[in-house]
Order: sequence, then structure tokens, then C-alpha cells
Amino acid sequence: MFQLSVLLRTGDPRGALAAAEAADRGWDAGDPYIPGTWAQIRIGAAMAHLQQDSLDGAAGQVTPMLTLAPEFRISTVTGYLAVLNGRLARPRFAASRTAHDLRQEIRDFQTAALPPHAGGTR
Repeated sequence: MFQLSVLLRTGDPRGALAAAEAADRGWDAGDPYIPGTWAQIRIGAAMAHLQQDSLDGAAGQVTPMLTLAPEFRISTVTGYLAVLNGRLARPRFAASRTAHDLRQEIRDFQTAALPPHAGGTR
């Protein structure tokens, strides 16, 4: 996740997508799977696709994680998703029905997230 994030911030979407693919290969090989990390990888890969002007690629990456159970919709996931939502709101995607629909799905995801401390006491 760290590598993907650095590559996104330094403007290397190909490298970021390679990092996401490496994470997927690791999980396929039996590396420990953490739903929140998986979700962040999907969001980061979606951002990399947007950096390459591939809205369909972004939707393909992020759509599967939008079914994540509410108990896994932690602040690091919802916060990163808010960044993606902001990128989808940019003028270059304003006329896109795909971007509009994806932004609605993101809002629905965030609305259904459990509030902080919903699962127990401090």
C-alpha cells in the first residue's frame, strides 16, 4: 500500500498499477488478506487508472470493494475513497455517466459505513 501511494503521488500510474498487481499476486499465493488493505489497494489502483484517463479501468478496480461489509469501512478506507470521489468530480469527468454513477455508489458506501466506536466501547 505504501509503495502504491508513493507511486501515485510521484505521478507513476503504471508503477502504482504494478504495485496493486503485486499485492493481488501475494494474496493469491497465500499472503495474509486484510479487507481494509485490499480495499485501499483497489482505490489506489482506481486512482492510477484515472491518472491514465481510464475511467472504465478505475470503475473496474473500485466497484468490487464497494460491497465491503460496513464493519470493514474504516476511516482509512472511507477517507481514501473520499479522495477518489474528489478526483471523479473534476471537470474532465463532469459529462461522464460512469463517473456520476460511481460517485453515487461511493456516497452510498460511505453512508452505510459504521460510525466510529459503533462496535464497542473505548
